[in-house]
Amino acid sequence: MSASVFFSSASELATISNTFTVDRTATDPTTISLVITDPDGDETTYTYAESEITRTGPGAYRKDITCDNDGTWTYEWVGTGAAVDTEVGTWDVQETQLGHLYCPVSTLKSRLSIDSTEDDDELHAACFAASRWIETHCDRVFWRSLAEARTFEPNDCHTAVRLPAFCDLVSASSVKTDTAGDGSFATTLTGGYRFLPGNPGAAPEWRPYDELVLTTGSFPVGTQGRLDTVQITGVWGWPKVPPAIRTAARIIAADTFRLKDSPFGVAGEGDFTVQVGENARALKFLKPYRRDVVLVG
Repeated sequence: MSASVFFSSASELATISNTFTVDRTATDPTTISLVITDPDGDETTYTYAESEITRTGPGAYRKDITCDNDGTWTYEWVGTGAAVDTEVGTWDVQETQLGHLYCPVSTLKSRLSIDSTEDDDELHAACFAASRWIETHCDRVFWRSLAEARTFEPNDCHTAVRLPAFCDLVSASSVKTDTAGDGSFATTLTGGYRFLPGNPGAAPEWRPYDELVLTTGSFPVGTQGRLDTVQITGVWGWPKVPPAIRTAARIIAADTFRLKDSPFGVAGEGDFTVQVGENARALKFLKPYRRDVVLVG
């Protein structure tokens, strides 16, 4: 795993996973441990024997790690016995004050071959603007929020909830309904529902859920004027920032930074002038991640 995680409190999580194999066949080790080293060099060891690691399939294990410190984190999976294997990797954590940047300032400086710090404010502004523009263009964010409860209105048939813009769901811990219309959400569903898509990990990259459907019965119809009768508690956003989003952010941030030297939206001189605007290359990267656009008229 090599990715960026943003955090706004100690509740932000990074999901670390590994599949142990023997002769390319997924195999459960006799013992499993996961060593996490934070940016300060402090180590924490988790073991499957103590139920600190979750098994998701033959040889496959995962662990959610609380990210409460910015910098580079490292992990080391160790399997012994039936499947002897060691897997080492890193991930980066960036604090919220940086603005959930899909293109960090350091990346933009490398792309533009800038070594000095005199333009750092302009560079950060370009990265921030590019990141927010991508979210507005796609109607979604590509980082994971803290776990929280959000309320929604069922569809006209009262059998499904289509999650609206900026409400992609990474994972859910509970689904509750408000049958009295008083905002209490006193009824907890223990079954009879499912989230879609049914196989979020089947695509080349893991995607979030965007719909909740009932397999039996219907959601309550709002009373006392209350329409949002369904409450979902979970982690919102995107499981992991897609590489295509990072690439688009680099392109847009670079174009945005160049605008400081092109007040009329034109960069370059003579035969090398180019119009700075919506970059077609960036839009191609973003197209698969944009929510459905409804055309009127």
